Amino acid sequence: MNKSIPNIISFSRIILSLSMLLFEPLTLEFFIVICLCGITDFLDGYLARKYNLVSEFGSHLDSLGDFAFVVSLVVSFLLYYELKPWMIAWIIILAAIRLLAMIIGYVRYKKFTSVHSYINKTAGFIVYFLPFMVLLLGFDLTFILYCALYTISSIEYVIINAYSKEYRTDFTCILIEHP
Repeated sequence: MNKSIPNIISFSRIILSLSMLLFEPLTLEFFIVICLCGITDFLDGYLARKYNLVSEFGSHLDSLGDFAFVVSLVVSFLLYYELKPWMIAWIIILAAIRLLAMIIGYVRYKKFTSVHSYINKTAGFIVYFLPFMVLLLGFDLTFILYCALYTISSIEYVIINAYSKEYRTDFTCILIEHP
C-alpha cells in the first residue's frame, strides 16, 4: 500500500470538515458530510496501523483533521443556534485548557504535541454523533454532556504533557498509567 494513503485520507477529512460550513445543521447534506468525516477518521488510522504506516506527521495530520472537524461543527451550530453566555464561557475555558496543554507540550518537548489517550479518542468518536444527539436530546443537554467529557479529556491532556517523562502520542489514560 502507498504510504501516503492514510495521510491523503486525513487531509480529505480536513476538506470535508470545512465543507460542513456550506450546509445547515441537521439537514441530510450535513449528516452525509458528518458520516463521511467519521469514515475517513476511522479509515486513516486503521490503514496506518494495519499496514505499519504510522508516522508522527500522520498523527499530527489526524489531530489537525479532528480539530478542523470540531471547529467546523461548532461554527456550524453557532451560525444556527444561539449560545447562552455560560456555553460561550465553557468553550473559551476549554480552548484555553487545550492551548495550555499545547504550550506545555511545546515547552517540554520542543514540538507540537498531540495525545491519543482513551478519553481523547472517546471524545473524538462521540463528536461524530453530536448532531444525532441534538435531535434526540436537544442542543443544551448535548452541549453539557459533550463539554463535560471534553473537559475531562482536556485536563488529562494538560496532565500528560506536564508530567510525562517522555513524549508519546499513544498514552492510554492517566487512570491506567502514570504520566
